[in-house]
Amino acid sequence: MKKSILALITASVITLFSGSVLMADTLNKPADLEDPITEMESRLSELEARIARLEARLLELEAQPAEPEALPAETGTEKEEDKSFPHDIVDDTKIVTAYYSITVPESWRGAFTVISKRTINGLWMDLFSKEIYESEGYGHLFSIFLTEDEKYKDIADYELLGDLTDQEGTLHHVVAVFPTDVQYPRESKDSYSALSAEAENILGTFEAADGCVFVKEKTE
Repeated sequence: MKKSILALITASVITLFSGSVLMADTLNKPADLEDPITEMESRLSELEARIARLEARLLELEAQPAEPEALPAETGTEKEEDKSFPHDIVDDTKIVTAYYSITVPESWRGAFTVISKRTINGLWMDLFSKEIYESEGYGHLFSIFLTEDEKYKDIADYELLGDLTDQEGTLHHVVAVFPTDVQYPRESKDSYSALSAEAENILGTFEAADGCVFVKEKTE
């Protein structure tokens, strides 16, 4: 808006200059001199009034607070990161989500860390050795992955536990995912191995939440 007003003022000045040149040409003619001079004075007065109004409007706009910049549109990634896949831990042994629950043995009490998240591919629950995770940032024991497609077959080390239909009728494949590289420092090998040895037993406690139906994968 301010740029437009400045442009109008500039155009007005140009018009004034052009008009002056035309009037000068007219005054060089031997015709009646009084009318061109009167017309030029009238045009100058009108132009000066117009410029004054434009300048007053420009000052008014400068006194107004600047408009806030528009916020960037949300991206799919940001929306995805805003979503959560919450879980609760009951009595330090039962891990509960809106879709399922699992129970860990007493030997795991206080010794594990759970990180649950929602990604573009599905719902993840990652279980770690608490000791290793807090000191080293790794120590992955296993994960439970709920996904609606079959891309889980591209995972290096997985086990299909079965299919779960949630409260809204959506079908999820329930997949256990295991680490494919070493997840412990040398001094923590024994404690990590003791936790890891219970993975299959814990997965066997998988139960659907209220309103969900779990059909276990048939094994031969």
